[in-house]
Amino acid sequence: MSKKTTTTASATTEVKQVKRGRPTIEGSARQARIQRWESLKAQGFNVRAGRPKGSVKKVTNVVADTTVTA
Repeated sequence: MSKKTTTTASATTEVKQVKRGRPTIEGSARQARIQRWESLKAQGFNVRAGRPKGSVKKVTNVVADTTVTA
């Protein structure tokens, strides 16, 4: 037979929360952008990060004429 012992920790352990990500700098351009996004979300607009719809590069397909006229 094996002896199993159980221990219970009666002392409360305090867990510190680590703030991750970019630091908050008041008055920065990034904070102004985030506030603008939050105000648009509050008004009911669908705000997503990324490039605007019109900024996609437009690729034109160029087909070379390979017919030979004699």
